[in-house]
Amino acid sequence: MTMGNAVSRTFFEAARFAVALSVLLIAASVRGAANPVEFFEKEIRPILVERCQECHSSTGKRKGGLVLDSREGWMAGGDSGEVIAPGDPEKSRLIEAVRYHNRDLQMPPDNRLSAQEVAALEQWIKAGAVDPREGAPRQAPPKGMSEAEGRAFWSFRPVMDPAVPKATRRDWVKTPVDAFILAALDKAGLEPAPPASRAALLRRLSFDLTGLPPEPHEIDAFLADTSSTAWEKAIDRLLASPQYGVRWGRHWLDVARYADSNGLDENLGFGQAWRYRDYVIESFRSGKPFDRFLVEQLAGDLLPGANAETKTGTGFLALGARVLAEPDVEKLRMDVIDEQLDTLGKAFFGMTLGCVRCHDHKFDPLTQRDYYGLAAIFKSSESFATSNTGAIKHWFEHPLATEAELARAKAADALVAEKRKIATEAKAAAKAKVQTEARLHVVDYLVAAASMEADATLTQAETLARPQGLHPWILLQCRLHLSYHLSDPFYAPWVAMASRGDQDGIRRHYQALFDAQAAAWKKAQAADPKVTHLVDPMLETARAALLDPEGLLAVPTEPAKAYDSATVANLARLDEDAWEVESQGYDAPSVMGVGEAAKVVSALPIHIRGSHLNLGAPVSRAVPAVMRSHGQEPAWKPDRSGRLEFAEWMV
Repeated sequence: MTMGNAVSRTFFEAARFAVALSVLLIAASVRGAANPVEFFEKEIRPILVERCQECHSSTGKRKGGLVLDSREGWMAGGDSGEVIAPGDPEKSRLIEAVRYHNRDLQMPPDNRLSAQEVAALEQWIKAGAVDPREGAPRQAPPKGMSEAEGRAFWSFRPVMDPAVPKATRRDWVKTPVDAFILAALDKAGLEPAPPASRAALLRRLSFDLTGLPPEPHEIDAFLADTSSTAWEKAIDRLLASPQYGVRWGRHWLDVARYADSNGLDENLGFGQAWRYRDYVIESFRSGKPFDRFLVEQLAGDLLPGANAETKTGTGFLALGARVLAEPDVEKLRMDVIDEQLDTLGKAFFGMTLGCVRCHDHKFDPLTQRDYYGLAAIFKSSESFATSNTGAIKHWFEHPLATEAELARAKAADALVAEKRKIATEAKAAAKAKVQTEARLHVVDYLVAAASMEADATLTQAETLARPQGLHPWILLQCRLHLSYHLSDPFYAPWVAMASRGDQDGIRRHYQALFDAQAAAWKKAQAADPKVTHLVDPMLETARAALLDPEGLLAVPTEPAKAYDSATVANLARLDEDAWEVESQGYDAPSVMGVGEAAKVVSALPIHIRGSHLNLGAPVSRAVPAVMRSHGQEPAWKPDRSGRLEFAEWMV
């Protein structure tokens, strides 16, 4: 075994230990909402406290006889009976009330819940309405450890170098760890297990390092090797195997909540997430020191000599569930910071930090000041790109492309745009053709509609439309539009004459009106080519009704309903051409991650109850007080977020 491999192994044994420890510590909670108690505390309790308990509390008002500040309260129901049916939101009166579909049952009565809050309540009930609150609510919230108590707690105390027990069987003890194991066995009156066979050792080693059993030829080769370095050579071979990185990388990817999409609202695919996945696997395979591995994931873009590999590490902060269509941008940013801190705390501290967004931790020596001291670091980090698609925000990516690759991507985008333009123009032309034809026969549509009921079927519309050369779907839309505008003065003559079956009267009235507007528009354009409307209000109303693309003569949006089969086939072909070119296009290489924000903030206000709309005292960037050794604190630079300083402090 080479010295380089030995050093590498020493570093990465620490990494493997850290990964295994993290997996054990957070296996039950790393998936966030998959932990029902955590979901209740983060999503449901704040809704009940802020939006419900003012009127439904065991210590205050009990409107409708309903209490919502304890599990026993809602289980007992109110004056009208059960309000929550665990597992079935549709049978829960609480959900009926917050949806506002029933005019007689709408809660809260003055200010309805947001769509996100309603969805959270639905998800909570569907998952069984887990509620950890027992008995009557406490008058004062439980207090967690003080800072002094925390410093005395075993997990916050400095790592010690304990004395190695004296070995009672020197022949059995090969490492200091063996001495501790033997001492525990002696104390329990147990004998060590007998030595394993060489074949069993190789099998254990192979499963440990790669997750796979050894191949028969590998067993044969190992058993045939009687040299003193046979064991070391087997270790080196397995450490060099790609499967070593895959096996141990998978553990870390679980900790890092790796996924190929954002989940939640839009569930958009993370097209570059695979780069972080491969980065993790290669880091384990190559024996990257764990301290370097940690720093790259929190601040790889800020390291001296930052490159594609180190920037890829910041994908750790870019993954995770997030509501990309959240209209409140400030809320979105704070939600993402909360998710980053929650994951960071579980992965590196073995602690949950998410709850501290809203209140001091109930069990650990962590306060809101600690949370917002950390949040200020990530507030100065950029997690979103400047571009977006409508209301959907894009995640931040580090560009990795060369000039040639950028040019290639630009050319590919131009070709896609050209194909899309052809398809779009063809659709517009097809629609314009149908619209123009319909407008020429607007009076025929009004007359035909007078022979139809408001709830006429397509078959009835076809019977009237086909003989007159009218479009059945447009006729159906015309009749529906009229039924929605019975009180509109413009359609009052149609209503009156249709009720007495005077179709000739309808034709005379509206033919004269539309002819007059056409003549007036032609005259107005001749006088002023930039004219936008007619002076005569009745003629302008007729013109607007004729031209409204979603009104009287609306063309169906579905091609199969709007156009003949040949046109539908042609439009489908043009769409397919565009999709094919796009699927074969070229994306310039980039990698998901985070960057530095344009503006660095050195302090962030406490968000009372976690709301960005209710701000308290500002908190400067800081690490949790209980974790500072002898007042040690990173030296924060005023022009940087502090991610690098924070990461270096951690290691």
